[in-house]
Amino acid sequence: MDLNNIFKRYKSVVFVIFFTVVSVLYFIYIYKQEIELKKEQKEFLTNITHLQIDLATLQHMIYRVYIETYNDNDIISQKIKDINYHFDKIKHSKLLKRKNYKTLKNDTKQLQSAIENLTKTTTKFLMINSPLKNSLIYIINFTTDSSKKLNQQLANEAYRIIQNYLSAKNLTDVSVLENKTLTIPESLAKNEYEKKFILVFNRHSKFLNKNLPLIIKHISTVKNIDTNQMLNGFLHKFSDIYVKDLQYIKYETGILVFILAVLLLSVIYLLTASIKQKLKIEEDAKELDWILHHDTLTKLRNRYSINKDIAKLKNPSILLINIDRFKDINDIYGNKTGDKVLLDVSKLIKSFFENKAHFKIYRVGGDEFAVLFENTPKKQVLEYVYSLSADIQSHTFFYDNLKLNISVGIAYNDIKPVFENADLALKHLKRNTNKSVIEYTDNLNLRTNIQNNITILSMIKEAIESDGVVPFFQPIVDLQSCKIVKYEALMRIKHKGKVYLPYQFLDIVSKTVYYNKLTKIMIEKVMQTAKKNPRYRFSINLSMKDLEEESTLNILFETLGSDPITASKIDVEILEVENITDINTVADFINKLHSFGCEVLIDDFGSGYSNFSYFANLEIDILKIDGSIVDEIATNKRKYHMLKSIVMFSKGMNIENVAEFVDDTETLKLLKESGVRYAQGFLFSPPVEELLPETQIDIECL
Repeated sequence: MDLNNIFKRYKSVVFVIFFTVVSVLYFIYIYKQEIELKKEQKEFLTNITHLQIDLATLQHMIYRVYIETYNDNDIISQKIKDINYHFDKIKHSKLLKRKNYKTLKNDTKQLQSAIENLTKTTTKFLMINSPLKNSLIYIINFTTDSSKKLNQQLANEAYRIIQNYLSAKNLTDVSVLENKTLTIPESLAKNEYEKKFILVFNRHSKFLNKNLPLIIKHISTVKNIDTNQMLNGFLHKFSDIYVKDLQYIKYETGILVFILAVLLLSVIYLLTASIKQKLKIEEDAKELDWILHHDTLTKLRNRYSINKDIAKLKNPSILLINIDRFKDINDIYGNKTGDKVLLDVSKLIKSFFENKAHFKIYRVGGDEFAVLFENTPKKQVLEYVYSLSADIQSHTFFYDNLKLNISVGIAYNDIKPVFENADLALKHLKRNTNKSVIEYTDNLNLRTNIQNNITILSMIKEAIESDGVVPFFQPIVDLQSCKIVKYEALMRIKHKGKVYLPYQFLDIVSKTVYYNKLTKIMIEKVMQTAKKNPRYRFSINLSMKDLEEESTLNILFETLGSDPITASKIDVEILEVENITDINTVADFINKLHSFGCEVLIDDFGSGYSNFSYFANLEIDILKIDGSIVDEIATNKRKYHMLKSIVMFSKGMNIENVAEFVDDTETLKLLKESGVRYAQGFLFSPPVEELLPETQIDIECL
């Protein structure tokens, strides 16, 4: 039987086999192409994402270097290298060689031009920025240091020019400098020192006048290079092509499935594989979408999801739930136990709302959960809040051999923007109250408080720059001689004709870089006053938090070390002694102070939880009896007995004592009778900017 006969006899079989083989080969080809395309798409999208992050980071770093005093050119240079690296990956991507993606090449060229422009502008900016900031800082410090030696007109002119440069820089507006005289006329000099001052000042001013407009121009250029918009457009086009590719692949797969359906077992096998592949793509898409909208630990919806959901609701209200001291749980028991706590708390919340209506539960942060409601009455939601808080606090969590009880803080809000306002209320709850539940209202003034904080920080910055940080001094009188022997230095801020006390700004400033600057200024100015008045001792206040800050201690000891003779007249009052956590650290601090000849005072002794055991381990020189005791000794026998006990204790420990809040002669008389050595209060003088003359203290020794 020849081949022709075989072919005729088995024509249909041969056709099926041939078509099956062709179909199998075609399927393999399509599968490989799909895998390769996905790989290229993933790599391409990853590089775009990295480029987008790097560009945003670079612009942020440029703004930061421009605004702040630090310079980090190496990191910026590395970021530029990262940008060029990821762009090079995009430019030479295999994906752009595909027919459907060639339309992206023009966008790539535009993006390359923008990146090159940004790189060149950044390089020019870095070359000028550092010397310009150094020059500006120099003339500010130079003028400040020389101001006492200059005539008033010359000093005012220098400060005016400096203010123009600062305004132009802060506003990023070169027009501020237009039509302004930015050099000091030599005619204002009245002596050789002032002539030299004008020469140096004008040299720097000309440098600033030449280069500051360039810096502002570069900053404006960086701002106007909207690479983010270009990348978003780039991604949009990429997404359109990607979707079309997926549709085309699905279309081809459908045709192939239809053809293979009529084939024998081999064709059926290929058809099954194609269907599985299609299902896997859809499953992967669903999984990615689930990950995008959910927290992988608790399986709850996440913050991205809640933002989208809030936007869809007309009348939303929200609960934010924060686990108290969750960081301590992680630190003490480990992250594994912390994760179990998060899981159990999420289960408690889900169980609590199981039979409730119109709600969704989310995990929106490391230790924060949210419950979103729509059209649910406030009264009902608040009932939920208190019941949920009680349920969690009464619940005992068991982990192996551990038994834990936790508490939560809950913030409720129904005022738009609901999430942001609830978050403000929750932060306020953690900082300022002992409650476990808070409702956001406009009366809390939380947004106003933020603006007030910004205003206060701006005032502090101006005060530092304009020498508005000043010490006020309150005398401490020796009751045996009725003479002033010491002064307590108290910080004040003078700004626009007003004097601000520490309680008005210190809590806010303590969280910023200005805190150390204020500390340094105070120590230096008190040292200057002590040097001019060697017959007195002067004390400054430091909190336990200050003793734990290495930067604060470095400022203190460096300043004391710069003038050892004057340092021996400086004393340190330690506040918040009840917060001592490391007695050895405090003891080392006190010993180092004693090496300079400084004395150590314990402030507010007798208040809070004064611990007598500290005196067995710490070399204290003086204790200051708290004003809440002294203020009532004339009317409260218990307070009077407390005073006498403290005096006896101090004498027994060979420690001197100072009574605070001495405001009347009757109190003064009782203090002398009790054996108090020193006194301080408004009876003698309130805190004043200038030291008092000896003759002003005119209190008879009773």
